[in-house]
Amino acid sequence: MWPLLADDVGAEVWVKHENHTPTGAFKVRGGLVYTERLRAGRPGVKGIVSATRGNHGQSLAFAGRAAGIDVTIVVPEGNSPGKLAGLLAERSRAAGRRVAVIHTGGNADAGLLLQVLAGHTPTV
Repeated sequence: MWPLLADDVGAEVWVKHENHTPTGAFKVRGGLVYTERLRAGRPGVKGIVSATRGNHGQSLAFAGRAAGIDVTIVVPEGNSPGKLAGLLAERSRAAGRRVAVIHTGGNADAGLLLQVLAGHTPTV
């Protein structure tokens, strides 16, 4: 509890510090749960490909690194510089795992590239 803040607002206040997670992003749990379920359901899975603008990609990169799964993140152009920096920082911590961050055109380009990387024939 935060007593000084509680006094200021006149109510009990609890603060959840999402910036203190391993990635500094709030979605780290989602990536961890997803990769764990993916490994349990498909033990031979070699990689994950996802299009994202930030927190989700950081989460997948962190979880993939922990699980020994390669991760490719497709990032649309025009992304927030802070979010892109977070993705690149997570890639630099990959230590032997492949975490690729691919900067594309807009959202449509990212979607098409995502399909190609996942081994599907894109639909235009």
